[in-house]
Amino acid sequence: LVHASLPCTGGSSWTYVNRAAHGNERSDEQRATFLKLLKSLKSFLRLISGPKLYLSFELPKSCMYWKWGVVRKFVKEHELVPYLVDGCAVGVVDKTGAPIRKTWRFASNLPSMEDLASCKCTCSHGHAQSRGDGLKQAENYTFKLTHKIHRAFVREVGMASSVGGTVVSGSASDLKGPGGILKGKKKGTKVTGAACIAVAVGSPSAG
Repeated sequence: LVHASLPCTGGSSWTYVNRAAHGNERSDEQRATFLKLLKSLKSFLRLISGPKLYLSFELPKSCMYWKWGVVRKFVKEHELVPYLVDGCAVGVVDKTGAPIRKTWRFASNLPSMEDLASCKCTCSHGHAQSRGDGLKQAENYTFKLTHKIHRAFVREVGMASSVGGTVVSGSASDLKGPGGILKGKKKGTKVTGAACIAVAVGSPSAG
């Protein structure tokens, strides 16, 4: 299983506000970075060999990148199915403990990821706003969410309690860094023996 989360800043709803207030230069750079990282992700996926490549790709629900042709093509090519997750349903809160209903969209070809569909808001009161400090709090996945993703993979491959084999996680730069699975590898080398690879390409998504 490869899980990828690319930086969404240039595609967030706040981009419209920032472009109006500060111009387009910064958001244009952020969007260019996203496209470069998506291209790198595609190259990385071509290095992986095995009977089945499971992929999970995440951006916030409201991110405009989902509407981009290059992203829609990527989703179609890998036959990814969308699943929406409300942050408050998996323990996302601000510094005061108030729930934040940031909604992520996970697109995956892992059938058991359908378990994420149950992560819907059941709050009987209001939510904290996902901006400022609250936005920073909402950037990261909670253990409850990552546990659900791990369990989905375990269930799909038919393992009773844990994922066997090698588990690799880290940022894109780690892949060729000290001890990285691609360190010293020539172009075209296939990655084998890794049961689960979690790749945060760039910074965690926010927005």
